[in-house]
Amino acid sequence: MTNTLKDELDAIGRYSIISREEIEALANRLALQQKSGNCTTSDCLADMGKALGTKLMVYGSISKVGGTYALSLRLLDTDNKEAVRRVNERCKCSEEDLFDTIQLAAGKLLAGQQNIQRQQSSAPMLVSQQDQRESAGMPLWIEPSTGLEFVRVPGGCYSMGGKSGGEVRIDREVVTLAHKVCVDDFYLAKHEMNQKTWEELMGGNPAKHSHKTLFGTTDATKYPVDSVNWNEIQEFIKKLNMKAGMSFRLPTEAEWEYAARSGGKNEIFSGGNDYGEVSWGGGGDPWATTGSLRQTKYFSNGTTHEVDTKKPNGLGIYLMSGNVAEWCSDWFEEDYYKISPERNPPGPENGVEKIIRGGSWHSDPSSLMTFDRYHATPDTKNDQIGFRLAHPIF
Repeated sequence: MTNTLKDELDAIGRYSIISREEIEALANRLALQQKSGNCTTSDCLADMGKALGTKLMVYGSISKVGGTYALSLRLLDTDNKEAVRRVNERCKCSEEDLFDTIQLAAGKLLAGQQNIQRQQSSAPMLVSQQDQRESAGMPLWIEPSTGLEFVRVPGGCYSMGGKSGGEVRIDREVVTLAHKVCVDDFYLAKHEMNQKTWEELMGGNPAKHSHKTLFGTTDATKYPVDSVNWNEIQEFIKKLNMKAGMSFRLPTEAEWEYAARSGGKNEIFSGGNDYGEVSWGGGGDPWATTGSLRQTKYFSNGTTHEVDTKKPNGLGIYLMSGNVAEWCSDWFEEDYYKISPERNPPGPENGVEKIIRGGSWHSDPSSLMTFDRYHATPDTKNDQIGFRLAHPIF
C-alpha cells in the first residue's frame, strides 16, 4: 500500500516525498529515532514533521474485515497539529482493485491543496467572487473546469422516510419508517449530470435519449445522461476529480432526501406537493396516449427533458423528482435505519445493490415521491437512470 500511495502522491506533482529511509536517517540525527518507530498520534507526527522541515504529513491505515478493505488517510498540518483533510474509503474488492481505491483516495486527499487556507475556506476550493452566486437564496458554486453549478445545502436535522404511523409500501418497495437524521453542509449539483460533460470525460455518450435532431446535432449540456451504471459513474468521478483537483462523489441517501425535500421540509415531491409543477413522469403508462394523463403537466411523453425545466425546489435544485432516477452512494439494506447513526449516516458497509432515488420520466407519481426508494446492482443500466454529483465542505 505504501509504495502505491507514494507513487500516486508523487504523480500528482505538488509535493516532494520524503522516503521512510530519509525520515529514519534524519530522525537519528535529530534524536527522534525512538519516535520514528512508534509515532502514530497527530502530536507526535506533527513534531516529527516540524523537525524535518515539512509542512504536511500523510498518515493512515488499512484494515480488512471479511472481504472488505477499509482505507483511512489523513493530511496533517504540522503547524497546528490538525488534519486539514480526511479520506475514508471502503472496497469490497480484490487486492488488484484495491490499488485503484488507493489512487482515488490519494487524489481526494490532495484535491485542491494549493488553495487550502483553513481559516478562510468554506467551499470545496477558494472560489473566485465572480463564481459565487445564489440559487433560491442559497450560495451557488460554479466549478471552473466544467462549468457545473452546485448549490450549497445548509445542514440540519429532519425526519427521513415515510410517515411514522407504520410501514408504507409503494410499487412493491418498502419506504423507510420516519426517523431522525442530521446532515452537515454539503454541495449538490443544481442539475442532473448532462450528456456533454460525460462525453468529454469518458469519450462517448451512452444516453438513449440523446435528443439529436434530423441533422444529428443537439445541445448535450441541456439533457441528462442516462444508461450509466453505478460502477461507470465511479470511474467518471475518478477522472473528474483528477481533472478538477476536487473530491466529487455521489450523495448519500440521507443527503439526497434532505436536499430533495428543500432542506428536510415536509414535501411529497421535490419542490412541493404538485408533481405537475416539479417533475417529468408518466411515460410508462400504457394508457397515456388515450387517457387524460397526456393532458397533465407532468407527462414526459416517454423521454427525458432539459435539466432546467420545471420549477426548482426551495434550494434552487431542479428535477429531483422525475426525468431520470438518481444513483446514491449507499448500499441498500431495508432495515438500515434501525441501526444507522443519527448524524451523516453513510449507508451499510457492504451489500449487493445500490440505492436509486427520485423516479424517472417513466414513473407514476407514487414513484416520484421524495421518500420512495429503489435499488439495483451496481452494474445495472437503463434509460431511466442517471445521477447528480455532490461535494463535501471541508
